Amino acid sequence: MVVPFTLRQLEYFAATAELGSFRAAAAECRVSETALAQSVTDLEKTLGQTLLIRQRSRGVTPTSEGRALLVLSRSLLDHATEVSVAADEMRSELSGPLRIGCYSTLSPFIVPSILADFATPHPRLEVTIVEGDPNDLQNQLVDGKLDCVLLQRRQAMPGVITRSLRTGEPKLLLSAEHPRAASRVVALHDLADEPMVLLDLPGVRANLLPMLAEVGIEPRIGWRTTVFETVRSLVARNLGWAVLIHRPPVEVSYEKLPLVAVKIAEPIASSDVSLGVLRGRRLNARLLAFEKHCVEHFRRLDAAAQD
Repeated sequence: MVVPFTLRQLEYFAATAELGSFRAAAAECRVSETALAQSVTDLEKTLGQTLLIRQRSRGVTPTSEGRALLVLSRSLLDHATEVSVAADEMRSELSGPLRIGCYSTLSPFIVPSILADFATPHPRLEVTIVEGDPNDLQNQLVDGKLDCVLLQRRQAMPGVITRSLRTGEPKLLLSAEHPRAASRVVALHDLADEPMVLLDLPGVRANLLPMLAEVGIEPRIGWRTTVFETVRSLVARNLGWAVLIHRPPVEVSYEKLPLVAVKIAEPIASSDVSLGVLRGRRLNARLLAFEKHCVEHFRRLDAAAQD
């Protein structure tokens, strides 16, 4: 599609309509008044519309068509400016602040690789990691205190759009001494009388417990802790079972007691790691580079897991 007008014509028209004067608009755009007026006239001829009412003593006033075009023009010009800024940023070395929120249970699995593989090669980048509850982090995102949040998609609040980076299957965590530890698949219904060890964080309660309820599981919670590794240590002591969305590659507890991750028989919903950004907010070069890094990072992890 060939557009019959230019951004420059829209810029001159918008300046004239907003300032109400060809002279003021010409000074704002740093162009001669004659050239600016001719550009607006050419735009009107191209569109077949009278956009401005010219009054010698009172300047210019936009018509109804002109007011409608002004709204569209300003939006288009703003986007063009964003594209120009983004292009300048991409041509230069990444620098400046990048504030990343990370759901606390994801943090041990994600933050180290971010610092090692993303921040280190860009010494002028000022990366800040904020860990916490997904709702608190998203409120900070809305307030402009964070640029993005790493969380699970089902935790996203209205107004936060997500891009899935990785999908994973929740696993049942058992002590190596548990009678079903040697099984490849275990039904959670068979553990109904045994205590569950719950990672008692708001995000987990809002995410994991509904996932269990969807398959008819109402666990008997015997132990609660807000520390991820304490969950694993309690399970390793055979004090209960747990369902973990994410798990370390080493299947031993802090006490070096063995743990076993088993497939769950029920069709429990998959989990994911997603990057959340505020809807409508421009993604600068730093954030675009970080998103690309996350996609490639998890792609490498998935490839290594299949080898």
